[in-house]
Amino acid sequence: MKKITLLLLLSSSLFANLYLVNNSKSYVGFGVKNMLLPYTVGQFKRYTGSFTYDEKRKKFLQLDGIVKTASVHTESDMRDEHLRSEDFFEVKKHPNMTLKLVRQRHSELVTKLTIKGITKRVIFALSEVTNAYHDKKGNLHKSFILKATINRQDFNVVYNTVFGPGEKMIADNVDIELIVEGIEANY
Repeated sequence: MKKITLLLLLSSSLFANLYLVNNSKSYVGFGVKNMLLPYTVGQFKRYTGSFTYDEKRKKFLQLDGIVKTASVHTESDMRDEHLRSEDFFEVKKHPNMTLKLVRQRHSELVTKLTIKGITKRVIFALSEVTNAYHDKKGNLHKSFILKATINRQDFNVVYNTVFGPGEKMIADNVDIELIVEGIEANY
């Protein structure tokens, strides 16, 4: 039985490719409703990651990402500094956010997302998974999109201003969008 299990694992990995995230063609973004603006969007400019995808089974076997919280960017220097502060990401104490694949369920990725040292399971909707393709230099590429909504309070991101009974300036739900392109790792 052990030989059969090992053989199955080895044969499935023959069709799997390890990709490194291509930052020039990827995006780590977020959006949140705000009473002063209909919707505030932002992104993180510095991140690293990798994923392993089995072309034969059309399945992710591994996905890991690290986002530098200090790289938050919303087109407003004053807002960005506030987001880096203790009110939000506490970048001096928590310089990284991480994402790790638990498993794939059809067109969803079950992940562990860590923000401010708090890890929660988050289910991302998976879409736009491209077929692997080669560029002019022969490098193998693959891309996909992940979307999820989290409650920021679950990660101890609780700052808010209250305008009246039940009227908060910043919504609790935050939309996350990851547009990822990977280039096959060549060893």
